Amino acid sequence: MIGEEIRLLTVIKTVLEEVTWSAISSLRDRPTFSVVRTLSYLSYHQGCRMGELAGGLSITCPSATNMVDVLAEKGWAVKLKNSSDGRSVEIHLTRTGKDLIRDLEKERLKRFNDLISRMEEEEREFLVRGIRSFIRAARLDEEREDLVSFFRGKGL
Repeated sequence: MIGEEIRLLTVIKTVLEEVTWSAISSLRDRPTFSVVRTLSYLSYHQGCRMGELAGGLSITCPSATNMVDVLAEKGWAVKLKNSSDGRSVEIHLTRTGKDLIRDLEKERLKRFNDLISRMEEEEREFLVRGIRSFIRAARLDEEREDLVSFFRGKGL
């Protein structure tokens, strides 16, 4: 039976990715998934340092630096020297970067709403109960008070 649950979770992951890709493709600038993931992380961690970004996204520092350079070239983020430590750099989203993430989230929410509205009310209730149960089961670390914030912090 566990095999079926894993298969269904894989299908759900694919559906979520396709909804995200579809939402991204509707945007004027059409950022890559990696760019969206980085922008999402930065939207919850404004002013983080390069090492924090790399750790939060589970990428190397050189990869984080390259990604931030791409964001800066597009006008979606800026690098600012830390006022207390001139050697370190903080990354901040620009208004354009914030708008891009806001537009993406709006479009993604619209698409999820369209998808869920095709379900019967009883099916939606089962879905909500199942997702809540799944999240409870995923709380392996009791120090994480809010799993949703944890996942958002990872840019997911």
